[in-house]
Amino acid sequence: MDACHLRKALEDMRPKDKLAATVAHWHETPKANSDTSLTACSYGIALAVNRRVRWILWGTGYAPDPIPPVVLGIDNLLKAVPEGRWLEINALIDLYRYLKPGGIGRYAMDHGGRTKSGTELGCYPTIGDLIAASDARRWSLCPHAKMQDAPGYGPAIAVARGRAKTAALQHKSESAPTRETYPKPVIVGEHIDVFP
Repeated sequence: MDACHLRKALEDMRPKDKLAATVAHWHETPKANSDTSLTACSYGIALAVNRRVRWILWGTGYAPDPIPPVVLGIDNLLKAVPEGRWLEINALIDLYRYLKPGGIGRYAMDHGGRTKSGTELGCYPTIGDLIAASDARRWSLCPHAKMQDAPGYGPAIAVARGRAKTAALQHKSESAPTRETYPKPVIVGEHIDVFP
């Protein structure tokens, strides 16, 4: 399935249908502090209609920590959701630190992508797009301290740590990416599967 077919399916939903998503992630642990290779990552998103998981979106790429694949995955999802369709997204509580008023992402939006310490925020400008979409009431965050409590987490994490992780490690093995190739966090492959 591709994003166009998913968008069409979402457009055909009844107005009373509730759309919700749960985002899970995996990222490789660097071997040592001196390891200069890129850190592989993946995300899995369980997309549910009326609490029933219907689709799994997943992606693979490179990022040093969990927030970039979560941000990039949500951005990919929002591109498929038609305007006017509200979405509730379950994600790790750390994402709220980026989205909240005065948070990391909002600060970066006002300071050319820089954090308070002056470093470049890796998921900028995508985090700005998510904040703008949230402010426009296209989606809302339901933050979880323990993602295991989130509805749809089981299917999302199974894909993130299964098929998506395998694909991420295979891409890293075959392409030997460097920081010059991907200077910022990136998703190099995105997929949509119909949930059985």
